[in-house]
Amino acid sequence: MIRRPGVDSKGTVWFGVWNRGKIDRLDPKTGEMAEYDILPHTEPYDTFADPEDKIWVSDGGWGGTLIRFDPETKKSTFYPTPRRTDMPKVDITREGAIWYTTRSNAQAAIGVLYPNASKMTTFEALRWK
Repeated sequence: MIRRPGVDSKGTVWFGVWNRGKIDRLDPKTGEMAEYDILPHTEPYDTFADPEDKIWVSDGGWGGTLIRFDPETKKSTFYPTPRRTDMPKVDITREGAIWYTTRSNAQAAIGVLYPNASKMTTFEALRWK
């Protein structure tokens, strides 16, 4: 099942294939598609490109995980979150902070991950310059 697609700065469409543990890329200009394994036993849900066009994926298969996929190296990085839950939505600020929601936990919440705190100049969640 395809879940929430996202678009990077080049116009490439990225989406999770939830029931297969993969993410796919579609170039709308050429129609070319590619599929990537991210991590074993994942259930990729939302995909969102950060300011550097790294693809962030929310995942429920590992019980509350954010995954960063680097399209250049084809490598994934695992970022566990403090709660066991699935995360239906990811959003990224212009400074690269990853905002996510939790859903299936009894105490639903919003979380934020700063993968590079040195870029942080404010606690505001500003998306656009």
